[in-house]
Amino acid sequence: MVATRSWRTRAVGALASMIMLVGLAGPAAAADPAVYDFPAGVACQFELQLTVYGGAPQVNKDFGDGIFLTAGKGSAITYTNVGTGDSISTKAGGAVNWTSINPDGSAGITLTGSNVVILFPTDVDGPSVAVYTGRVVIDVAADGAWTVRTSPPMALDVCAALS
Repeated sequence: MVATRSWRTRAVGALASMIMLVGLAGPAAAADPAVYDFPAGVACQFELQLTVYGGAPQVNKDFGDGIFLTAGKGSAITYTNVGTGDSISTKAGGAVNWTSINPDGSAGITLTGSNVVILFPTDVDGPSVAVYTGRVVIDVAADGAWTVRTSPPMALDVCAALS
């Protein structure tokens, strides 16, 4: 799957909940991992591939009025710099994702636990791929641009680590 703005817009909650992770060890075994390809300049300055193992959310609740909760163990992920073949893997960890969609089309996302945040070039401070442990608050503008408003120190800067 090639990542585009429309792909991420459709997957705001799904991607955040699917890619909950923690640690810096090898991926968990899985029969059918999902593979996501990000062309150079979209997530990192180089072509990045994510291989996501397992991690279906255990809780997926729509509270109405644009408020959604997703929680679960998450996914183990292998991040690969396609150009060099270098990779980093992370274990699955627990995380919670609260998403609140506003009437004007903007949204707020609060992530807790272990999560990865992928920012595109149209986002503030994008492109970047950051792994966080703790509370991350993201504002999503009506046009889809993301801004990380608050976060703990980055546990892993994937793009820097694979450059």
